[in-house]
Amino acid sequence: MKSTTSHSSFTAPRLIAAAVVLCLASAAAAAQTAVYHIRGNAAAGSNNIWVVDTTTGTERLVYTGYPGGNAATLAQRPSDGMIFYAINAAGGSNGAVYRFNPATPGVAPVLLGTLGAGVGSGFRMAFSSSNVLYYMSGGGGADNDRLYTVNQTTGAATAGPNVTGTGNGGDMTFVGNTLYVINQNRQLYSATTAGGAATLVGTVTFPGGATPGTLGLAPDSAGRLLIQTQNPSTLYRITLPSLTATTFAAVGGGTTVTGDLASANVPAPNLSITKTDNATTLYRGGPVTYTVVVTNLGTYSVTGTVTDTVPAAVTGVTWTCAASSGSSCAAASGSGNSISTSATLEAGDTATYTVSGTISASAATGTLTNTAAVAVPAWLTDSNTTNNSASDNSTVTLNANLGVTKTDGLASANPGQTVTYTVVVSNAGPDASTGSIFTDSVPAALSGVTWTCGSATNGAACGAPSGSGNSISTTANLPANSSVTYTITGTLSATATGTLSNTAQILTPASGVTDPNDPSRAGANNNSATDTTAINLVPDLGIVKSHAGDFTRGSTGTYTIAVSNTGTGATSGAVTVTDTLPAGLAPTGPVGLVNGWTCGISAQTVTCTRSNALAAGASYPNITVAVNVLQTAAASVTNTAAVSGGGDISPANNSDDDPTTIVSAADLGLTKTVNNASPGLNQQVIFTVTLANAGPSGATNVAVSDPVPAGLTLISVNLSAGTYDNTTGVWSVGGLASGVSATMEIIARVTAPGTITNTAQVSSSDQPDPDSTPNNNDPAEDDQASAALNVAAPPHVALCKTFPGQSCDPPPSLPPQQPGADITYVIQFANTGGSAAQSFYITDPVPASTDFKVGSAGASLGTTGLAVAFHYSYDNGANFVTTPPTSGGGGAPAGYDRTVTHVRWVFTGSLSHAAPNNAGSVQFTTRIR
Repeated sequence: MKSTTSHSSFTAPRLIAAAVVLCLASAAAAAQTAVYHIRGNAAAGSNNIWVVDTTTGTERLVYTGYPGGNAATLAQRPSDGMIFYAINAAGGSNGAVYRFNPATPGVAPVLLGTLGAGVGSGFRMAFSSSNVLYYMSGGGGADNDRLYTVNQTTGAATAGPNVTGTGNGGDMTFVGNTLYVINQNRQLYSATTAGGAATLVGTVTFPGGATPGTLGLAPDSAGRLLIQTQNPSTLYRITLPSLTATTFAAVGGGTTVTGDLASANVPAPNLSITKTDNATTLYRGGPVTYTVVVTNLGTYSVTGTVTDTVPAAVTGVTWTCAASSGSSCAAASGSGNSISTSATLEAGDTATYTVSGTISASAATGTLTNTAAVAVPAWLTDSNTTNNSASDNSTVTLNANLGVTKTDGLASANPGQTVTYTVVVSNAGPDASTGSIFTDSVPAALSGVTWTCGSATNGAACGAPSGSGNSISTTANLPANSSVTYTITGTLSATATGTLSNTAQILTPASGVTDPNDPSRAGANNNSATDTTAINLVPDLGIVKSHAGDFTRGSTGTYTIAVSNTGTGATSGAVTVTDTLPAGLAPTGPVGLVNGWTCGISAQTVTCTRSNALAAGASYPNITVAVNVLQTAAASVTNTAAVSGGGDISPANNSDDDPTTIVSAADLGLTKTVNNASPGLNQQVIFTVTLANAGPSGATNVAVSDPVPAGLTLISVNLSAGTYDNTTGVWSVGGLASGVSATMEIIARVTAPGTITNTAQVSSSDQPDPDSTPNNNDPAEDDQASAALNVAAPPHVALCKTFPGQSCDPPPSLPPQQPGADITYVIQFANTGGSAAQSFYITDPVPASTDFKVGSAGASLGTTGLAVAFHYSYDNGANFVTTPPTSGGGGAPAGYDRTVTHVRWVFTGSLSHAAPNNAGSVQFTTRIR
């Protein structure tokens, strides 16, 4: 808010001192309070903007020389603290409006434009709580006490209603939504922006009854009204509704001071700062670069003071700054390591400072702390002071320039060659490094790696080794300007190709010591060394000899010899393969040109040669060596083949042993025959058993089981070889050469009818049989044979006695017969046995008390093919004769013979046991006495 001492126009020159109150709400971290004023007279500090600390009352210079004019009125925008003021510009330009940011005091005010022609003087201006800028004119006339709204971009004023009755001069301000106006006569009014007559609140009383002119009006952050007076130029406070003023502070200078007050609830600024360096560990004599970033986290532009007192251990300090577009960095002030400057930053912008120097060579080791800070102008309060400083902690270490070199002294190497590396680890200082770690991961192409630590200079020493295989790790104690030498040896793989590259490293200096790879000094990036050696292309012939399965005595076998080039280059010149076969194996081939090989046999040795080049990774056609396996071959033999020539320089794989198991296999077979396959009982039969060895090997400890089966009785045995045990039935043959056979005859008598099978089988042999298993009773195998006898059962002639016309079932019967009656007896016979009946007879006694009828003996033979003769006994069967009975013999009636006691029918021929040729009947007649 602004006030003037009279209602003159803009052209009326006036010497005015103005002041502004910046008021932040007491909820306070978010708002700030300060009072600004402009000295408008000719005394010291005139035409400058000043600020009054609302706590101490102390004045501070904010800006030197506001633009032109001799009077001004000020107002502060609540949203960002921006100050707007209108002046009576030099040269007669009335009502020029400027915008000035007190948070960036180094930035000149910006001319927005003018209030406009016809706007009366008065110099009363204030912001409402809603950031509307109001201006109230003075000077009398129709425009007197008119409210204007001012465009905050162009400065142009737009006329509004009149507020009447406030009197001349003074100032205005808003408290909440209430507009307060005070005139030069100390009278306080309240009004509204709608215009109309102002309401007199009362007249302010000052200490001691003073009656100074009242120039400025504004509320402070506690809701009290601040009043600036002239003669003397003083700030007072009143607390509504009381109008009694208390002295706050003296302001301004000179004999005639006019002023103006304004206040606003402005957001507090918020500047932050961070600080980092280029490394967490620094070293004596090495560079250091700090990066300081200042950021405006607030809502409006602020000028902050940046300070950084770099530690004395850093020498040659330089610094630069780069700000976001629209913001700026000021030039530095201060001397030596104490840097002070400022940055004007728009909201959200940053300023980045780069501070560089060198760590002193005599700097103490340990933690080096550097703190930078940023501060808002002294009359402002930063809303967050916790981010106004930043410290960077770095560790300063000793400086040791470690280095390593590595050589093997070879322009190239052959696969399989021994390679020796010489590695020198050194420390060029300036400080010692104790326990520095040295590593060397030797390429996998080198095997059998060994390493030693040899010569040392200037007190250097090797630590105890660690690691395994090709991964070498150890420590070295290295005073300044000292070195140790390592020797590493290994054998290059026979399959290695390309380039052999080996890198040694000095990885870590002693604790508390840094070895920087600083490009600015000698020996930079010397912590590793690589030795590169070309690997020559050379052939490496390898040979593999193999066979399938076991070899069998008396048979043949084959070996396969494979020759390949496992090297890196092609062969050149003749390649020779030799294979000297062990005793028991007789080579039979190859001979002549076979698959590109020219081969020959001399005694037990097969030799094959060829001269065409064999490319790396390729193989020659296989050589097949055929052998006869002798019966004298040992149970296990080893066959060794070798290859040579072709430019091979690696003989380790030039021969190959092929152990071979020699076995025997005897294919034993049995056959068995019998001279009569269908003998009768008690007949003699001859079984012939033949044992043959089909080889290929001779058989030993051969036995054949051939027990005589039931139904036969052993008579004798005839053997071509071995012995026969009559008890066990085992034929112990013994040895049987390949292709040889042995026989056994068994002579036996048939003692039982039926089918009799005689089986022989090989029960033992030292050699496996390819198609049989001894003593397993498997008739499908050829080491078992059988011969069967079919012995018929004896004949069985069954008899049935009956009467003519009757059968035997049911039993025959006759009714009672009277003496003198003839009775005919019929005897039916049938062969129900297992074979034909021969030379048999039927005898029947003549019943007692009967007389034999002469000529009644008869036979019905049907298809039997038998012949019959009739024999008679006259002495109760003691003797039989062919003499026929006589009529009346023994006193019998005629036609009958009483002397006949038995009748016998004697058959010749063979009675079959098969129907219908197996049955017939006989008969005779007697007379009852």
